[in-house]
Amino acid sequence: MKGFQERNPTLRVFAAHLHLDEATPHPHIDFIPYVTGSKRGLDTRVSLKQALSSLGFKGGSRSETELNQWVQSEKQKLVMVMRENEIEWDQKGTHEPHLSVLDYKKKVREQEAEELTEHKNLLEHDLHDISECVDEIQKEKEQVEKEREAVIKKTEVLEK
Repeated sequence: MKGFQERNPTLRVFAAHLHLDEATPHPHIDFIPYVTGSKRGLDTRVSLKQALSSLGFKGGSRSETELNQWVQSEKQKLVMVMRENEIEWDQKGTHEPHLSVLDYKKKVREQEAEELTEHKNLLEHDLHDISECVDEIQKEKEQVEKEREAVIKKTEVLEK
């Protein structure tokens, strides 16, 4: 984070945080991209594409946008700093895209729905097993009732 503003003079940093409370410590740098010398409108404007272009990142294909090139460049700078400080980068490949609050809530609700569906299926299976047990007990009860009636009839015959 120390050299970020020096490397990126067209990105004005207004907040920088180092997250050490997650599985992978990582920096969050909040900035405002701007360009000066605009020919239309105001002299100074907010524009990420133009701010990165002025840093030498020229867009190409869809995957080679100014932003993607800049992100890769910053990652390489981070790798160099890590090597200088003998820090090993354990790339877990677990990057998830940033979600809006609505999308995050939707994702959480979908996970909850899956868990509830799984729980419901387990309960239905248990209910099926219990129903089978009740049916068996009912059959045994009917059999015992028949045997009881037979014993009562035999007792009546013996008493006569």
